[in-house]
Amino acid sequence: MRLRAFGGIGGVALLVVLAVVASRLVLLLAFHPAFSDVANYENSAARVVSIATEKFSSFGGEGGGGSSDAPASSPDTIFPAYPPLAIAFMTAAGFNVARFEPAYPDAYADQYRLLMFGIDLVIIVTLLAAASSSFVDRGRWPVERLRPLVAYGLGGIAFGYLLYDRLDLVVGALLLASLLLMLRGSWRSSFVFLALAINFKAVPFVLAPLWIVGSLPSTFWSSGTWRERGRAVRLIVTRAGFLIGATAVVFLPFLVAVGSLATNFIRFNAIRGVQIESIPSSILLALHAIGVPIRIVDAFGAFDLDSPAAPLVSALSPLLVVLAVLGGTGAYALARGPSVARGTIPAESPPAAESPPAGAELAAAADPQRFIAATLLILLLTIVLSKVLSPQYLLWILPLAPLLATRSGRGRLFAVGFLAAAFLSVVIFPVLYETDVVRPAPGGGFLDPSVLGVALLLLRNGILVGLSVLLVRIVIARVERVIPARTSRERPAMAGSESGS
Repeated sequence: MRLRAFGGIGGVALLVVLAVVASRLVLLLAFHPAFSDVANYENSAARVVSIATEKFSSFGGEGGGGSSDAPASSPDTIFPAYPPLAIAFMTAAGFNVARFEPAYPDAYADQYRLLMFGIDLVIIVTLLAAASSSFVDRGRWPVERLRPLVAYGLGGIAFGYLLYDRLDLVVGALLLASLLLMLRGSWRSSFVFLALAINFKAVPFVLAPLWIVGSLPSTFWSSGTWRERGRAVRLIVTRAGFLIGATAVVFLPFLVAVGSLATNFIRFNAIRGVQIESIPSSILLALHAIGVPIRIVDAFGAFDLDSPAAPLVSALSPLLVVLAVLGGTGAYALARGPSVARGTIPAESPPAAESPPAGAELAAAADPQRFIAATLLILLLTIVLSKVLSPQYLLWILPLAPLLATRSGRGRLFAVGFLAAAFLSVVIFPVLYETDVVRPAPGGGFLDPSVLGVALLLLRNGILVGLSVLLVRIVIARVERVIPARTSRERPAMAGSESGS
């Protein structure tokens, strides 16, 4: 009977895996979006390679190179929105491709999309492997452990328009690897993957404070002596130095290869305006309803919203992001404090594991669900408060969101809300983008967004804000229930208690 039940469960699991992979094959082979950034990646990589070749050829006495492609030597004509490791990835994706072709899809696009498909499969396998871990949502039946894969599969369908034609899934894969390594107690390896993610997109730097706190011993909060506090300061400095060093090791070769161009992405993003899909833009749209004028402008390869209030909103955005990152990290640190006592389970923790989780000496590993929620919170707050919000940014969260337990009401609400935000993002772009959001005017310029366009933007952005509030509640939640005291022989290790430290 048990064998028959196991066979049935195994069959369901196989069907789920096959369904997810089949959906991805459809995206790879039968779907090519009309709006793709792949051509930009190919062009950007070719220009930077040209500059690097010209620079190194000059060392050999060949001079400046006299390339007829004069714009390649101008920093302003390089696509500086991409950090160096992303440029290297774009270049590697075009290995053995003969030349740039303006048509899409071309040989480069096919090869690039195939590479992204491979990364997607790695994420699927990783989520399957993580399903047996104590920090993932584990139900009464083995088939319930497929929830993370099902959530990722549905999210991939929602983001199908962007999944293989943007860079951001790579960031999600690197963050997933870094997060899982941290939860298993391997903070050095985790920091290396975080350093790779920072060099790929820069934004993951917002996770650095949380990663440092999560890598501290879980016993830090149980001791208030000055000696232990001094040791904690040394550990923080050591962790920070390791992360900075790992990031620099990856970055410096690119700085040598292309010089100041390696840092152009910082200047590019600093001078950008308020992008029309962002939450700060929603504030400008709301002010427009009471008479504050707005104007849509085409700038930096996107559409920004200009307004008398735009400079103030743009200037406040980075400051608010910094405050949110520090506040989210501080909330996690305080919630990880002595109030999480023996014999209790934090509100969103999974059921008790059979044995203590590996690496439980780290704070992140001793209370995994709280750390997962804090990670999602900081990433989401960064997206919510940033002056630029492209729908592909949610791909940073897509591989991580399935790790949040869904057996609680808040966990299920987050899963449903995130999928809703994903589907709404695709409805906004590209389905209604040119008809209701960015509408060309007959005489040039752009009309104001339609009522439907504004409503969809406010709804999607409102969901993202609501998800941020929900994650705050998960992070700071104290206890849900008290477990009756047992003998040490009977009591299993609690995923969110100090017993696993």
